[in-house]
Amino acid sequence: MYQQQEILSKAIELAKNPKVQLSAGLLLALKALGYLNAWYTKRKVNNHVLIMDRNPPAIELAANTYFYEVDLTDSEGISSVSDQIREDHGNPTVFINNAGFAELTSILDSPESYLRKLFDVNLLAPHLLTKQFLPSMIQRDHGHIVNIASQASFATQATNVAYGSTKVGLLAFHEGLGQELRYIYKASHVRTSVVHPSWIRTAMTAELVANGKLKDTVTPPEVVADRIVSQVLSGFGAQIIVPTNLWWTSLIRGLPGWLQESLRNQVTLVLINAMGSGPK
Repeated sequence: MYQQQEILSKAIELAKNPKVQLSAGLLLALKALGYLNAWYTKRKVNNHVLIMDRNPPAIELAANTYFYEVDLTDSEGISSVSDQIREDHGNPTVFINNAGFAELTSILDSPESYLRKLFDVNLLAPHLLTKQFLPSMIQRDHGHIVNIASQASFATQATNVAYGSTKVGLLAFHEGLGQELRYIYKASHVRTSVVHPSWIRTAMTAELVANGKLKDTVTPPEVVADRIVSQVLSGFGAQIIVPTNLWWTSLIRGLPGWLQESLRNQVTLVLINAMGSGPK
């Protein structure tokens, strides 16, 4: 069924617009889900790959790959680094926003400083950087913006409320961006994609994998990155669910309220058990 949905999505996209090829150009990957940026680099999907992050990648960069240090909570810093990128390389053809971090904490135990940083990095930074690089895509009617959301866009767990809020917001941003490109900016050849991974094996989930019960449900990062790269190279925009057997999660919001709550109960218990506390 998921494959049928993909085929239908591509058919509709092709009927609306000619296929946009992005096999060459300038790719900007924002923030490190560390392994993902490493995989973008290894795939060498574009002529040049730019990585913006607070910390340098842990691997040696390829000749066509460049690192720019940026604090995603600093709007002036974002503007300055964006200007530097344009001066050095021009405007990106592809912008992959995989900014994101989280700490598992309840609503009452979440400090304001944490909440502000979380929303700055996970939600505000993608807005600000899109504003930096979208105008050139609109002018050329060519490009692709990929936002990495989460399964939390569809069902929010206890102790993960703030993070889930940012990923719901990012999905709304993706949807609204597509609408504005089509009806406000008349740039329907600029593609937009949103990715909803489940648990990814990264530094952010390492402790849960080691101490909890997530070992069999964690997706290798290269699987996620490969789907992203393949989608960009296809020339189409899409909503991507990873792993694909979770395709049905995008339907949760359309289910009866009692069934939605039952599913949220289940994902909350998975998370609490993975943390090694709470009901088993």
